[in-house]
Amino acid sequence: MLMRAITAPMRALKWVAFGSPQFSEQEEYLAFRYKFLIILMISAGLLTLLFILGTLSQINPLGWRHGWAMMTFTSATLVMWLMLRGKPHRFKTIAWSYEALSLLESTSALIHVPVDELRVLWFYTNVPCVFILLGARPGWVITLGTMAGLVWVNTGLAQPYSGPAMATGVLALAYLGISFHAYGDRSM
Repeated sequence: MLMRAITAPMRALKWVAFGSPQFSEQEEYLAFRYKFLIILMISAGLLTLLFILGTLSQINPLGWRHGWAMMTFTSATLVMWLMLRGKPHRFKTIAWSYEALSLLESTSALIHVPVDELRVLWFYTNVPCVFILLGARPGWVITLGTMAGLVWVNTGLAQPYSGPAMATGVLALAYLGISFHAYGDRSM
């Protein structure tokens, strides 16, 4: 009886999140990436909503130059989730669109929120997701592009990161790329 009380709401929650997609045995990897992307989008949208609420309430004011980017990110993520829900054939288009949106939102934080010294971490959370969702080649393109972009944009930031911080940051991105390349290669 207790198990039924627990499993019924979990099944309902899974249906709300994923819809009722059908995957063949040969599509096991697609099923994993489809569910991973949906969980990623829902959690990122909800966490960004917390940042929006923090800015609105002035508990964690990030400023409205970035606030608009956060609202756009949250809204677009919700729309993409609804477009993907129950339609795994849209996975690749939605995954690439979400990746582009994530990079734009992270770049907005980097440029417009100099009071948050840790805002650069959003780029680091992105790298593993790209390798998992889109594969090694796109993973390396995004990783190397992020490394170059951070070095380039840093010079124009209101409060640029120090040289040693940039060196550590760039090498950490390379390390993440190597780690997730190996992980993706082994898991396949």
